[in-house]
Amino acid sequence: RILQFLDERSTLSFGNTDVVIVDEADRMLDLGFEPQLRRIQRELERSLATTTTTPTAAGNIRSTTLCSATFPPDVQRIASEFLKPDYYFVAAGRVGATHGGITQEIKWVDSGDNNRKKPFGRQQKQQQPPPRVFNAADKKRKMVVNELMSFYSKREHQEKKNKGVKRCIVFVNTKDEAENIYKYVCQEIKKRQRDGNKKITGSLLLRPESIQVVHGDKPQTTRNKSLAAFRSGRTHQLLIATDVASRGLDVDDIQLVIQADAPRDIDTWVHRVGRTGRGGGSNAQGRAISFVDGKCMGISTELTKLLEDANQDVPIWLRGMSYVKKVRILDEEGAIAAGGGFSLDTDNDDDDDITTGEDIEEGEDGEGFTKQDFRSRAAAGSWGSARDTTYRSFEDEAYRSLDDDSSIASDIEDNEEDSDADGDEDDKEVHLQFDEISEDHNATGNISFGLTDSIEDKIKDEAVQPLSFQRPEPSHELHIAIQRILKLNKEEEANIISDTPNPRVLQALSNRGSNQRLRFEYLGMFSFDEVRELIVSSSSQGWQQQQEQHNQGGGDKQEMTRVLMVAEKPSIAKAIADALSGPRGPRQRRGISRALPVYEFTSNRFKPYDQDANINDDATAITQRCLVTVTSVVGHIFSLGFEYGNDQNEDTNDKDSSLQQGEHQQSRRRIMDPSEYFKLPVVKQEETSTGKLRVVDHLRALAAGCDHLVLWLDCDAEGENIAYEVIGVTRRALEQRALAKDRPKPTVDNDGDSECSSTTTNTTSARRVHRARFSSITKKAIQDAFDNLSEPDPALSRSVDARQELDLRVGVALTRLLTWRCVGSARKRFSPSTRMVSYGPCQTPALSFCVDRAKEIEKFQSKDYWRVHVTAAVTPAVDGSSKKDTILLKWNVHEINSHAHNDKDNMNNNEIEEQSYVPGEDSSTFDKHTAEHVVKLASNPGASAVVVNIDEQYERIMPPLGLNTVGLLTAGSKAMGMSPKQVMNVAEKLYSAGYISYPRTETTKYDPNGFDVRSILREHTSHPEWGRTAAYLLRTKYAKSGHPPKRGIDRGDHPPITCTKAATRDEVGGGAAWRVYEFVSRNFLGSLGDELRFTRRVAELKLSVGKSKSDTIKKLPTFQLEQVSVDYLGFAGACRWVLRDIGAAPRPDGNKGGSYDKISNVVFEVGMIMPIRDARCESCGTKPPRFLQEHELIELMDKNRIGTDASMATHVKNIVDRNYVVLCDETGTPLRPPRPPVPGQRPKPRQIGRYLVPTPLGVGLLDLFRKGDDRGIKMNFSDDHNSPALLSQPTIRAQMENEVAQIASSALDKNSVVMQNLAWFEARYNELEASLSRTRINEFSKSLIPTGTSLRYWKSIEAFESAPPQQLGKKNSQRQRVKSKKQSNKTRSSKYGYKKK
Repeated sequence: RILQFLDERSTLSFGNTDVVIVDEADRMLDLGFEPQLRRIQRELERSLATTTTTPTAAGNIRSTTLCSATFPPDVQRIASEFLKPDYYFVAAGRVGATHGGITQEIKWVDSGDNNRKKPFGRQQKQQQPPPRVFNAADKKRKMVVNELMSFYSKREHQEKKNKGVKRCIVFVNTKDEAENIYKYVCQEIKKRQRDGNKKITGSLLLRPESIQVVHGDKPQTTRNKSLAAFRSGRTHQLLIATDVASRGLDVDDIQLVIQADAPRDIDTWVHRVGRTGRGGGSNAQGRAISFVDGKCMGISTELTKLLEDANQDVPIWLRGMSYVKKVRILDEEGAIAAGGGFSLDTDNDDDDDITTGEDIEEGEDGEGFTKQDFRSRAAAGSWGSARDTTYRSFEDEAYRSLDDDSSIASDIEDNEEDSDADGDEDDKEVHLQFDEISEDHNATGNISFGLTDSIEDKIKDEAVQPLSFQRPEPSHELHIAIQRILKLNKEEEANIISDTPNPRVLQALSNRGSNQRLRFEYLGMFSFDEVRELIVSSSSQGWQQQQEQHNQGGGDKQEMTRVLMVAEKPSIAKAIADALSGPRGPRQRRGISRALPVYEFTSNRFKPYDQDANINDDATAITQRCLVTVTSVVGHIFSLGFEYGNDQNEDTNDKDSSLQQGEHQQSRRRIMDPSEYFKLPVVKQEETSTGKLRVVDHLRALAAGCDHLVLWLDCDAEGENIAYEVIGVTRRALEQRALAKDRPKPTVDNDGDSECSSTTTNTTSARRVHRARFSSITKKAIQDAFDNLSEPDPALSRSVDARQELDLRVGVALTRLLTWRCVGSARKRFSPSTRMVSYGPCQTPALSFCVDRAKEIEKFQSKDYWRVHVTAAVTPAVDGSSKKDTILLKWNVHEINSHAHNDKDNMNNNEIEEQSYVPGEDSSTFDKHTAEHVVKLASNPGASAVVVNIDEQYERIMPPLGLNTVGLLTAGSKAMGMSPKQVMNVAEKLYSAGYISYPRTETTKYDPNGFDVRSILREHTSHPEWGRTAAYLLRTKYAKSGHPPKRGIDRGDHPPITCTKAATRDEVGGGAAWRVYEFVSRNFLGSLGDELRFTRRVAELKLSVGKSKSDTIKKLPTFQLEQVSVDYLGFAGACRWVLRDIGAAPRPDGNKGGSYDKISNVVFEVGMIMPIRDARCESCGTKPPRFLQEHELIELMDKNRIGTDASMATHVKNIVDRNYVVLCDETGTPLRPPRPPVPGQRPKPRQIGRYLVPTPLGVGLLDLFRKGDDRGIKMNFSDDHNSPALLSQPTIRAQMENEVAQIASSALDKNSVVMQNLAWFEARYNELEASLSRTRINEFSKSLIPTGTSLRYWKSIEAFESAPPQQLGKKNSQRQRVKSKKQSNKTRSSKYGYKKK
């Protein structure tokens, strides 16, 4: 709402804002409101820079406060970006703690997953579902109902003693579960009432009408009523709610809170439990009951600490669960460290977190942070606006060869020297191990590392355990389980729990089908130091057994090769894992990033790319058995940004300097001259989404211990650039793995002394980084790509770097200049929501096409012409009836020319000769007298048209070429009514789902050798829409050979867009997805078909006005009729729209009995006479050209090489979003956003066309680049090659794209191309800055008017089609007339003061 007031209504200003408070800041940042908060922050900074407010006594103009009861470290890091680096952290007690007066009870509930064995891979199809052995959900609901019945079933004398109203809240995670518990409670109440026991019924204080259910599906009014009834306190109330009621619900005297479903984060736990114990101040009492299962391991460590701080009893099994979670956290940190990264300790479970005077950690300057403040464990300058997200070593780590033998050898020597100097501690190798135990009990797997001494010390220091550990007594279930495992007799049962944990017992409790609670309880019986080794060794048991076999005699056996595969999206990673894992399927687990799943399997098909051998040669391509790990990224990991220098203290150890760095950078951005962006250093920076998802740590942890890296990114320039970003992130891990494998192995001599055997560096030519090139997400395509790995292309990636740097520098510099000079006028006169006036190297040339067309329309002058309508009667030959139809005759205008004579007597003796006709119009002429003369002749009584000649023309149309990106975008905008960006988004989703091939390509020619047509046709033979066409092609043209046609252009990138899997409308999802999929499929089938052959029969008719009159006229007008008959359907069997283009099918808006149907039913013969029915002349005027449509702009951009196939849709979207053009239909009405139909309302008429109408802001922006006269009104392109007008010409971008393409082909150097282009653009920038005088800015301001006023102007000069009158049916029209009559009566009565009786 604030942004709406700022942008649309312009009624809110932050000019005099002194205090900004953001309540529930952690939830707002976690729910995705960060972009909106940043937008508000920018408005505050802008108003602060322009407001002359007197500073306060403290020297601060505005204070910003972020409030919340919980503030996890991850959210603190995000929140710090909204504050100054030296902000204050104020904590009332322990942040995220619960009230001391709340009694918390933690109860274990089985999840139900451990009573049945899960299949390891994909679940096999069963003919009958397995019997229902155990339903954990029903058991948990029954436990919740029992707690509620116990709470509400007090005796009457107890109720009289305490007259207060009982309130309880039951929290669940899902809306369905809330409804289910509501039903269970109501059933239990009715059951007790049916029993007839007065003692039970009378003591039950709860009634079904007192139960309220609140969740997201309830309307807001219903939720308000439910909460009001719960607050009223008139009767005993029960509220069943999701997390919508966990915050902001301040109700006193809530005696009980039940968590039926434990939350997935500790902050929600605190807020839920905090609903009770709110009345009575510090003496308030409350009770909270929580049901926990094995899926709550993620919060076990924090929950244990929370209960200990609140002096609550910690269950033994919960303490054991926290041990496992703690080891997993340290495993992740070890993995990140082994991968070359640095992991900050972001846990808030340290001991003694309550703020005291001793908790302040002193810094060098005497200032420090409390332990609850994440800055106490973070490196200086790593938070807030001073946070360093740059990747300065990208150029070296991404493009330096990983397979340089000399560099590897030098690294080995340096490593040996370091090991000799530092001791044997640095020689420990980090090995990747799998957590097989945790896989059986939890959906989240784990990677475990052999930990170094430093990490072992960290485990000891940060262990979750009490200061004085006392071993509790085991439960009865655990006692029986240990007795059965160890098979103890009665005498040995006394010491069933030994002083040290028994690995045999832990192994048995960790097997599939065992109770998780018993395993966790057994771990909690000991201290963390005692069970730490068992937790690590149990997760790495398989690796240790392999190492023992290797050391005991299997010296010739080598460790299994480990391969890391990285895809561009999680869905593609899953498809790759499914295609390569075999029938068992991959094992799925979670990595460090919860948004990026990890798949693991073993494979025998891995063939490392050998640069010295032919990979296609079976003799040299040796497959290896490997352990494959598949994961993904989410697009680009890094983006290009400017590096703002620090002119102050350069000492990185000075905390004052690091804290003031962000403030200095922000101030320098505000005062910087835009021309400095041409020379300011640029550096790779971590994307915001990448940082939130921890993609870098995720990749580094997985790369540690891997021998090979296989890149499954998209096979285009952007995908190649992302591939080198992945290489840069994982380089250190791969190098460390190579050094560890090449390090000399220790051997033992006869005397028992250990020594290192001399080995040489591995000088094999096999690469460790491989590139998989594929074009579709099918099993065969993925397997073929895996069998034919290649190497990445650094030149192609550098071309993307060059384009990014040029676009960034030029775009930012010119945008800052234009915004600085023009944005004030644009906000005042055009739209208050204008945020900037931007320039883009692709955006502005694309806008110039639209503006040039608009100026052509404005300069157009209409010219009058006359259209002749002559209809004749024909008898259909199909039905044989005597009824005649009326058809329209086409007048041959190009055969006549009339010399106008006003003399009526000389009209019949008029000489008719040839004259040109109106372009684009049939039966039309500019000569009024000629048209009137023809109409007069045809209007004579007895006039008729006689067929004098029939000409047959045999024509053919070649099938379409393979579909590329431009063709798809053009068809989507022209025929489907979708924007190019929407078409591309839909196509990418279809590609990710495996329905079509890669949608970004410029190639229209199929691969004659590698593309198998028959396999795809077989897939579509059973399709209900085009299955017959696919079967016909497979039976005829491709019966023996599956080679595709050889037509088209090969650009060297992906093959044309094809359908890879047959799917129906319901499978695809209908709507836009089905329209795109249908077009791709039909175009593909049409491109495989034969040519369309048809016959065009043209009948020439001569006007006959009777013998007496015909003899007096030298030359009578002629007419013609056309008939189209299809001889061979060919590709039109799939592409039916081609038949409408040639006139062989009725138009979509034509009804039965239209002109096409009537002509097709007539058989023309020479001498056939058609009586003239009607003849009239219509006065018309020539129309200006239409505004450019989206598909026309896409074609112009492709022709002039503006943008790439991956960016064209984005550039078109940008000029629309920035209000440089407005999308309108053919009547000049702005396009409505797509919305579902509202029941009971008449649907609005369909809008036709997607026209790009330039706004005054777009026209004025283009005029700023073009030279004019002294008044700055007449603007034209300048031919001078040093003119700023060239900034908007398409040829400049085409030249830049040509040079970038030469970088990709290694013909030009990236640095030289960037420097030359920047020098040229900087010169144009200086000239443009000098030309933006006050006079030109004033003229720019005067030319700005609102968009609505501009559209009315275009309509006034008839630049659009006139809107058709709204058609109403009989019932609707009658209802409309009645409504209008009532309205007029009402108006008349009110006008004259009458009152209706």
